[in-house]
Amino acid sequence: MNTKTCSKCGENLLISEFTKDICKSDGLCSSCKSCKSIQEKEYRIKNKNKMRKIQKAASAKYRKNNKDKIHNYYLENKEKIYEYQNNYRKKNKEYISERSRKYKLLKKYKITENQVNKIREEQGNRCAICGVIESAVKMGGGKLCIDHNHKTGKVRGLLCGQCNSALGHFNESIEFLNNAIEYIKKHESEIN
Repeated sequence: MNTKTCSKCGENLLISEFTKDICKSDGLCSSCKSCKSIQEKEYRIKNKNKMRKIQKAASAKYRKNNKDKIHNYYLENKEKIYEYQNNYRKKNKEYISERSRKYKLLKKYKITENQVNKIREEQGNRCAICGVIESAVKMGGGKLCIDHNHKTGKVRGLLCGQCNSALGHFNESIEFLNNAIEYIKKHESEIN
């Protein structure tokens, strides 16, 4: 018996077109390699999160059990690894930047890009304190900074780099800010 019929496509194929399966009476999988490949791909697509968890767990287990092997590979291929990483970063600069921003937004501020865009829209693309339009912002890469309460972590709004830094320099203290206002008022008459 050099051929077998695939249970999926119904084709009569050579035995070499089937993978081994010790649970089957003939020792071969019931579907051919092509059908099995399609079926597995569909399963992976439908169960993306489940597959990601399985892959993460397997990867973590491998790293835990093969620390020396991984370290030795790194030492032997350091130059090649650095070259690959540098080329990848050059080719995918925008993607890496965007991914890093999204990660930082979620990790540090617990906010999504859509939520930031909503705040930006509500503020009219302007700093919430001085009102400078985002396109005129000089500090912070020409973008408005996310301002948050350092005690609670809650996002308050978007500020230009100067206003954001100023709040930081005053330790977000209302008392210090009021003192600064009084100081400016006191010495304002000296200018005139």
